[in-house]
Amino acid sequence: MTLRKVSNCFLFHKLKGFAMISDLYLKRNERKVSFLYPVGGNKNVLRTVNGVKVKSFTGPNGRGITVREDNGLHKSFSVSKCVASL
Repeated sequence: MTLRKVSNCFLFHKLKGFAMISDLYLKRNERKVSFLYPVGGNKNVLRTVNGVKVKSFTGPNGRGITVREDNGLHKSFSVSKCVASL
């Protein structure tokens, strides 16, 4: 393998998780979603979010999605803070 192939492979694996979370933004409305999100939006403790995607939006702080959770609450989440479910 050449250095170029190795660097491209490394770059792909580094961005692989980002692409998966970015798919939340592109996912169709009324589809089930499941991901981890920081408690309170800024802590090092993650909570699981399960629900149905209602809409995507772009705000002053970047891309986001609105989710109707299984408990009936509607909440908005920043895509940049979402972590892929294990």
